[in-house]
Amino acid sequence: MSGSATASSYDSTTQMLQNSMASVVGIYIEQTAYSMNGQKTTEETGSGSGVIITSDGYIVTNNHVVEGASGLKVYLQDGTEYEGMVVGTDELTDLAVVKIEATGLPAATFGNSSSVLVGETVYAIGNPLGVFTSSVSAGIVSGLNRTLEVEGQSMTLMQTDASVNPGNSGGGLFNANGELIGIVNAKSLGVDVEGLGFAIPIDDAKPVVVDLIDLGYVSGRPFLGITLQEINLVESSSNNQGGYFPFYMPSSYVTRVQVMSVMEGGAAQAAGMLVNDIILAINDTEINGSSELAAALYEYKIGDVVTITVQRGSEQVDLQVTLAERPATATN
Repeated sequence: MSGSATASSYDSTTQMLQNSMASVVGIYIEQTAYSMNGQKTTEETGSGSGVIITSDGYIVTNNHVVEGASGLKVYLQDGTEYEGMVVGTDELTDLAVVKIEATGLPAATFGNSSSVLVGETVYAIGNPLGVFTSSVSAGIVSGLNRTLEVEGQSMTLMQTDASVNPGNSGGGLFNANGELIGIVNAKSLGVDVEGLGFAIPIDDAKPVVVDLIDLGYVSGRPFLGITLQEINLVESSSNNQGGYFPFYMPSSYVTRVQVMSVMEGGAAQAAGMLVNDIILAINDTEINGSSELAAALYEYKIGDVVTITVQRGSEQVDLQVTLAERPATATN
Protein backbone atom coordinates (compact mmCIF):
# COMPACT_ATOMS: atom_id res chain seq x y z
CA MET A 1 0.00 0.00 0.00
CA SER A 2 2.81 2.34 0.96
CA GLY A 3 4.71 1.52 -2.22
CA SER A 4 1.62 2.18 -4.36
CA ALA A 5 1.12 5.58 -2.72
CA THR A 6 4.77 6.47 -3.32
CA ALA A 7 4.57 5.46 -6.98
CA SER A 8 1.37 7.46 -7.43
CA SER A 9 3.01 10.52 -5.87
CA TYR A 10 6.06 10.05 -8.08
CA ASP A 11 3.93 9.83 -11.21
CA SER A 12 1.99 12.94 -10.23
CA THR A 13 5.15 14.96 -9.63
CA THR A 14 6.70 13.74 -12.87
CA GLN A 15 3.62 14.70 -14.89
CA MET A 16 3.51 18.10 -13.23
CA LEU A 17 7.14 18.72 -14.13
CA GLN A 18 6.59 17.61 -17.72
CA ASN A 19 3.82 20.20 -18.05
CA SER A 20 5.94 22.91 -16.46
CA MET A 21 8.98 22.08 -18.60
CA ALA A 22 6.91 22.42 -21.77
CA SER A 23 6.21 26.08 -20.91
CA VAL A 24 9.92 26.98 -20.56
CA VAL A 25 11.96 27.99 -23.63
CA GLY A 26 15.59 28.62 -24.47
CA ILE A 27 16.46 32.09 -25.78
CA TYR A 28 19.61 32.68 -27.82
CA ILE A 29 20.88 36.20 -28.39
CA GLU A 30 22.26 37.34 -31.75
CA GLN A 31 24.42 40.38 -32.44
CA THR A 32 25.13 41.91 -35.84
CA ALA A 33 28.70 42.94 -36.62
CA TYR A 34 30.46 44.36 -39.66
CA SER A 35 33.95 43.53 -40.88
CA MET A 36 36.46 46.12 -42.11
CA ASN A 37 35.25 45.60 -45.67
CA GLY A 38 31.63 46.15 -44.64
CA GLN A 39 30.55 42.52 -44.68
CA LYS A 40 27.68 41.83 -42.29
CA THR A 41 27.89 38.88 -39.91
CA THR A 42 25.53 37.64 -37.20
CA GLU A 43 26.90 35.86 -34.16
CA GLU A 44 25.31 34.18 -31.18
CA THR A 45 26.55 36.07 -28.12
CA GLY A 46 24.56 34.72 -25.21
CA SER A 47 21.64 32.67 -24.02
CA GLY A 48 18.96 32.58 -21.38
CA SER A 49 15.53 31.20 -20.66
CA GLY A 50 11.93 32.32 -20.85
CA VAL A 51 8.46 31.18 -19.82
CA ILE A 52 5.48 30.99 -22.17
CA ILE A 53 2.63 32.93 -20.56
CA THR A 54 0.02 32.90 -23.35
CA SER A 55 -0.85 30.21 -25.88
CA ASP A 56 -0.36 32.69 -28.74
CA GLY A 57 3.33 33.24 -28.09
CA TYR A 58 4.02 35.83 -25.39
CA ILE A 59 7.06 34.90 -23.31
CA VAL A 60 8.39 36.52 -20.14
CA THR A 61 12.15 36.68 -19.56
CA ASN A 62 14.72 39.02 -18.01
CA ASN A 63 15.66 42.39 -19.41
CA HIS A 64 19.34 41.52 -19.02
CA VAL A 65 18.83 38.43 -21.19
CA VAL A 66 17.61 40.36 -24.26
CA GLU A 67 19.21 43.77 -23.68
CA GLY A 68 21.18 44.93 -26.71
CA ALA A 69 20.19 41.97 -28.88
CA SER A 70 19.87 42.55 -32.62
CA GLY A 71 18.00 39.26 -33.03
CA LEU A 72 16.56 36.40 -30.97
CA LYS A 73 16.12 32.68 -31.54
CA VAL A 74 13.58 30.93 -29.33
CA TYR A 75 13.54 27.16 -28.93
CA LEU A 76 10.64 25.21 -27.48
CA GLN A 77 11.16 22.07 -25.42
CA ASP A 78 10.64 19.91 -28.52
CA GLY A 79 13.36 21.80 -30.40
CA THR A 80 11.07 23.87 -32.62
CA GLU A 81 12.81 27.15 -33.53
CA TYR A 82 11.16 30.55 -33.82
CA GLU A 83 12.31 34.08 -34.48
CA GLY A 84 11.67 36.16 -31.38
CA MET A 85 10.70 39.84 -31.20
CA VAL A 86 11.13 42.00 -28.11
CA VAL A 87 7.75 43.52 -27.23
CA GLY A 88 8.90 45.57 -24.26
CA THR A 89 11.57 45.73 -21.57
CA ASP A 90 11.80 47.19 -18.09
CA GLU A 91 15.24 47.80 -16.64
CA LEU A 92 13.92 48.62 -13.16
CA THR A 93 12.35 45.19 -12.60
CA ASP A 94 14.70 43.29 -14.95
CA LEU A 95 11.73 41.96 -16.91
CA ALA A 96 11.06 41.73 -20.63
CA VAL A 97 8.42 40.24 -22.91
CA VAL A 98 9.27 38.42 -26.14
CA LYS A 99 6.76 37.37 -28.83
CA ILE A 100 6.92 34.46 -31.25
CA GLU A 101 4.41 33.83 -34.04
CA ALA A 102 2.75 30.62 -32.88
CA THR A 103 -0.54 29.34 -31.48
CA GLY A 104 -1.60 26.50 -29.24
CA LEU A 105 1.49 26.81 -27.05
CA PRO A 106 1.65 25.31 -23.53
CA ALA A 107 1.40 28.40 -21.31
CA ALA A 108 2.44 28.28 -17.66
CA THR A 109 -0.19 28.44 -14.93
CA PHE A 110 0.33 31.45 -12.64
CA GLY A 111 0.49 30.94 -8.90
CA ASN A 112 0.53 33.47 -6.04
CA SER A 113 3.92 34.40 -4.65
CA SER A 114 2.31 36.28 -1.78
CA SER A 115 1.24 32.97 -0.22
CA VAL A 116 4.66 31.30 -0.54
CA LEU A 117 6.26 30.18 2.72
CA VAL A 118 9.90 29.52 3.57
CA GLY A 119 10.54 25.79 3.29
CA GLU A 120 8.14 25.12 0.41
CA THR A 121 9.37 22.80 -2.33
CA VAL A 122 10.14 24.58 -5.60
CA TYR A 123 11.56 23.66 -9.00
CA ALA A 124 13.79 25.90 -11.14
CA ILE A 125 13.41 25.13 -14.85
CA GLY A 126 15.59 26.72 -17.50
CA ASN A 127 18.39 26.49 -20.01
CA PRO A 128 21.61 26.47 -17.90
CA LEU A 129 24.84 27.31 -19.75
CA GLY A 130 22.79 27.58 -22.96
CA VAL A 131 23.26 23.85 -23.44
CA PHE A 132 21.04 21.88 -21.10
CA THR A 133 17.56 22.83 -22.33
CA SER A 134 14.61 22.14 -20.01
CA SER A 135 16.79 21.30 -17.02
CA VAL A 136 14.97 20.89 -13.71
CA SER A 137 16.49 21.42 -10.28
CA ALA A 138 14.61 20.96 -7.01
CA GLY A 139 14.96 22.87 -3.77
CA ILE A 140 13.07 24.91 -1.25
CA VAL A 141 12.23 28.54 -0.73
CA SER A 142 15.14 29.65 1.44
CA GLY A 143 14.02 33.20 2.11
CA LEU A 144 11.58 35.94 1.17
CA ASN A 145 11.95 39.68 0.58
CA ARG A 146 15.70 39.53 0.02
CA THR A 147 17.12 42.88 -1.13
CA LEU A 148 19.71 42.38 -3.86
CA GLU A 149 21.34 44.58 -6.50
CA VAL A 150 20.91 43.10 -9.98
CA GLU A 151 22.30 44.86 -13.05
CA GLY A 152 22.63 48.06 -11.00
CA GLN A 153 19.03 47.95 -9.71
CA SER A 154 17.96 47.22 -6.14
CA MET A 155 15.35 44.44 -6.17
CA THR A 156 13.29 42.49 -3.63
CA LEU A 157 13.52 38.80 -4.50
CA MET A 158 12.73 35.28 -3.35
CA GLN A 159 15.71 33.13 -2.40
CA THR A 160 15.96 29.43 -3.24
CA ASP A 161 18.58 26.71 -2.91
CA ALA A 162 17.46 25.10 -6.20
CA SER A 163 20.45 24.95 -8.55
CA VAL A 164 20.65 28.11 -10.67
CA ASN A 165 23.39 28.70 -13.24
CA PRO A 166 24.16 31.12 -16.10
CA GLY A 167 21.49 30.55 -18.73
CA ASN A 168 18.75 29.97 -16.14
CA SER A 169 17.99 33.71 -16.17
CA GLY A 170 14.43 34.29 -17.34
CA GLY A 171 13.36 30.75 -16.55
CA GLY A 172 10.62 29.73 -14.17
CA LEU A 173 10.44 28.96 -10.48
CA PHE A 174 7.48 26.61 -9.98
CA ASN A 175 5.78 25.38 -6.83
CA ALA A 176 4.81 21.76 -6.04
CA ASN A 177 1.53 22.23 -7.94
CA GLY A 178 3.36 23.28 -11.11
CA GLU A 179 2.33 26.91 -10.76
CA LEU A 180 4.70 29.70 -11.79
CA ILE A 181 5.62 31.67 -8.66
CA GLY A 182 8.79 33.44 -9.81
CA ILE A 183 11.06 34.42 -12.70
CA VAL A 184 14.64 33.35 -12.05
CA ASN A 185 17.00 36.28 -12.45
CA ALA A 186 20.10 35.97 -10.30
CA LYS A 187 22.68 33.63 -8.83
CA SER A 188 25.14 34.65 -6.16
CA LEU A 189 28.58 33.91 -7.59
CA GLY A 190 31.65 33.00 -5.60
CA VAL A 191 34.16 30.21 -5.18
CA ASP A 192 32.60 29.02 -1.93
CA VAL A 193 28.99 29.96 -2.70
CA GLU A 194 26.40 27.27 -3.43
CA GLY A 195 22.64 27.15 -3.14
CA LEU A 196 21.95 30.86 -3.51
CA GLY A 197 19.51 31.51 -6.33
CA PHE A 198 16.99 34.33 -6.60
CA ALA A 199 13.73 34.94 -8.44
CA ILE A 200 11.35 37.84 -9.07
CA PRO A 201 8.05 37.09 -7.26
CA ILE A 202 5.34 36.51 -9.84
CA ASP A 203 2.94 38.88 -8.05
CA ASP A 204 5.47 41.68 -8.67
CA ALA A 205 6.07 40.57 -12.25
CA LYS A 206 2.45 40.27 -13.44
CA PRO A 207 1.47 43.98 -13.61
CA VAL A 208 4.76 44.80 -15.34
CA VAL A 209 4.27 42.03 -17.89
CA VAL A 210 0.67 43.10 -18.58
CA ASP A 211 1.81 46.67 -19.26
CA LEU A 212 4.65 45.51 -21.50
CA ILE A 213 2.23 43.44 -23.58
CA ASP A 214 -0.52 46.07 -23.74
CA LEU A 215 1.58 49.23 -23.94
CA GLY A 216 5.21 48.27 -24.57
CA TYR A 217 6.25 50.07 -21.38
CA VAL A 218 5.31 50.22 -17.68
CA SER A 219 2.64 52.79 -16.91
CA GLY A 220 2.38 55.08 -13.90
CA ARG A 221 6.05 56.05 -13.84
CA PRO A 222 7.71 59.42 -14.43
CA PHE A 223 8.86 59.87 -18.02
CA LEU A 224 11.30 62.56 -19.12
CA GLY A 225 10.88 62.09 -22.86
CA ILE A 226 14.57 61.81 -23.79
CA THR A 227 16.92 59.25 -25.29
CA LEU A 228 20.37 58.84 -23.80
CA GLN A 229 23.84 57.47 -24.28
CA GLU A 230 26.40 56.74 -21.58
CA ILE A 231 29.74 58.54 -21.80
CA ASN A 232 32.92 58.47 -19.71
CA LEU A 233 34.10 61.84 -18.39
CA VAL A 234 37.05 63.06 -16.35
CA GLU A 235 36.61 65.91 -13.88
CA SER A 236 38.68 68.94 -14.76
CA SER A 237 40.94 69.91 -11.86
CA SER A 238 41.22 73.47 -13.22
CA ASN A 239 37.48 74.08 -13.35
CA ASN A 240 36.22 75.64 -10.11
CA GLN A 241 32.66 75.07 -11.28
CA GLY A 242 33.14 71.34 -11.10
CA GLY A 243 32.54 70.93 -14.83
CA TYR A 244 33.01 67.70 -16.73
CA PHE A 245 34.55 67.26 -20.15
CA PRO A 246 34.73 64.27 -22.50
CA PHE A 247 38.20 62.81 -22.06
CA TYR A 248 38.59 59.12 -22.78
CA MET A 249 41.30 57.80 -20.48
CA PRO A 250 41.25 54.76 -18.20
CA SER A 251 42.13 56.75 -15.07
CA SER A 252 39.81 58.77 -12.81
CA TYR A 253 36.69 58.82 -14.98
CA VAL A 254 33.01 58.86 -14.16
CA THR A 255 30.07 57.60 -16.19
CA ARG A 256 27.41 60.13 -17.11
CA VAL A 257 24.41 60.14 -19.43
CA GLN A 258 24.17 62.53 -22.37
CA VAL A 259 20.88 63.57 -23.97
CA MET A 260 20.67 62.39 -27.58
CA SER A 261 17.10 63.50 -28.37
CA VAL A 262 14.29 65.40 -26.65
CA MET A 263 10.67 64.44 -27.31
CA GLU A 264 8.37 67.27 -28.33
CA GLY A 265 5.84 67.99 -25.60
CA GLY A 266 7.66 65.91 -23.01
CA ALA A 267 8.64 66.91 -19.48
CA ALA A 268 12.28 67.46 -20.42
CA GLN A 269 11.45 69.80 -23.30
CA ALA A 270 9.05 71.79 -21.12
CA ALA A 271 11.88 72.31 -18.61
CA GLY A 272 14.33 73.47 -21.30
CA MET A 273 16.55 70.39 -21.60
CA LEU A 274 18.59 70.30 -24.80
CA VAL A 275 20.32 67.71 -26.96
CA ASN A 276 23.93 67.15 -25.74
CA ASP A 277 23.11 68.16 -22.16
CA ILE A 278 24.92 65.86 -19.71
CA ILE A 279 22.83 64.90 -16.68
CA LEU A 280 24.80 65.24 -13.44
CA ALA A 281 22.19 64.97 -10.69
CA ILE A 282 18.51 64.76 -9.77
CA ASN A 283 17.97 66.92 -6.67
CA ASP A 284 20.83 65.83 -4.40
CA THR A 285 21.41 62.44 -6.05
CA GLU A 286 24.46 62.24 -8.30
CA ILE A 287 23.82 60.31 -11.52
CA ASN A 288 26.47 57.88 -12.73
CA GLY A 289 24.94 56.01 -15.66
CA SER A 290 21.52 55.24 -17.07
CA SER A 291 20.64 52.68 -14.39
CA GLU A 292 21.18 55.26 -11.65
CA LEU A 293 19.09 57.78 -13.57
CA ALA A 294 16.17 55.34 -13.82
CA ALA A 295 16.44 54.36 -10.14
CA ALA A 296 16.58 58.00 -9.00
CA LEU A 297 13.72 59.03 -11.26
CA TYR A 298 11.43 56.28 -10.01
CA GLU A 299 11.80 57.51 -6.44
CA TYR A 300 9.38 60.27 -7.42
CA LYS A 301 5.75 60.39 -8.48
CA ILE A 302 4.06 61.89 -11.50
CA GLY A 303 3.49 65.58 -10.79
CA ASP A 304 6.55 65.97 -8.56
CA VAL A 305 8.91 68.85 -9.39
CA VAL A 306 12.60 67.91 -9.32
CA THR A 307 15.80 69.80 -10.01
CA ILE A 308 17.87 68.16 -12.73
CA THR A 309 21.41 69.53 -12.96
CA VAL A 310 22.98 69.32 -16.40
CA GLN A 311 26.35 70.21 -17.86
CA ARG A 312 25.84 72.43 -20.90
CA GLY A 313 29.14 73.35 -22.50
CA SER A 314 31.28 74.80 -19.70
CA GLU A 315 28.31 75.67 -17.46
CA GLN A 316 26.11 73.80 -15.05
CA VAL A 317 22.38 74.53 -15.40
CA ASP A 318 19.61 73.64 -12.94
CA LEU A 319 16.35 72.72 -14.65
CA GLN A 320 13.03 72.53 -12.79
CA VAL A 321 11.27 69.50 -14.24
CA THR A 322 7.63 68.63 -13.56
CA LEU A 323 7.50 64.85 -13.90
CA ALA A 324 4.83 63.51 -16.25
CA GLU A 325 3.66 60.09 -17.40
CA ARG A 326 4.68 58.73 -20.77
CA PRO A 327 2.13 59.70 -23.46
CA ALA A 328 0.36 56.74 -25.05
CA THR A 329 1.87 57.66 -28.42
CA ALA A 330 5.49 57.92 -27.19
CA THR A 331 7.98 55.45 -28.65
CA ASN A 332 11.17 56.52 -26.80
